[in-house]
Amino acid sequence: MTIPVFDNDIIIAHNPVKNELQINLHNQHYVNASVINLSRRVILTEMILENDTLNISKLNSGTYLLKIDSERPISTTKFIKYEPLI
Repeated sequence: MTIPVFDNDIIIAHNPVKNELQINLHNQHYVNASVINLSRRVILTEMILENDTLNISKLNSGTYLLKIDSERPISTTKFIKYEPLI
């Protein structure tokens, strides 16, 4: 499932996600991406370049917020991290 963020300027792909959250930037060269848990604690912050991935393999399964900070207004969207049942 692909979720448009920032009016199609940034797209995150595969939600729910297992290990890597794909972030495609269409009209921007880079953004700062932060993963925030539901207690509002920043878990991970990374600069994302065009068509990059954010490695979330070390996160526990659950719901998180992805905060995108760029030249445009800050945007926040939810994503789900899951571990497949074996």
